[in-house]
Amino acid sequence: GGGPAPPGNLVADPGFEASVAGWLAIGGAKVGRAPVARAGRWAGGFTPTGPGDQGMALTQVLRCTPGSTYAAAVWVRASRPGTVVQVTLLEVADGRRLAADTIGAVLRLGRWQRVEVTHLAHRPGAALAFEVVLPQGSPRATVLVDDLALVAHRS
Repeated sequence: GGGPAPPGNLVADPGFEASVAGWLAIGGAKVGRAPVARAGRWAGGFTPTGPGDQGMALTQVLRCTPGSTYAAAVWVRASRPGTVVQVTLLEVADGRRLAADTIGAVLRLGRWQRVEVTHLAHRPGAALAFEVVLPQGSPRATVLVDDLALVAHRS
């Protein structure tokens, strides 16, 4: 998407207009771009390759400041009706997942839906990460992601 990023957006390329650089696959999913954007020319997304949790993650967004609240809003769309996705903001330290907040959403076919999640940071020095996951048991579908806004609210 090429929509304007909100002031203070912590994501360098929120609409995947340049690439999917910085995004990692979860569970062997195929991560890439598609010319089916909510805004602009491109959206990011992933296609599952197996039955387990599949998705994409933006890791090391920044170092968390304890006591700060981080808020993410993202637009998602699925290739099948009734697809379940989980959107998570989490802290990672030494390769371990620490505190996390997850919001689940059921995606209706062919519609972009906005999903929001907030996370209050606890751990000094932990990295903030963002994930969109198609959990095991959800219908297998290609999931598109666009216009990710991630902002910090100081306490």
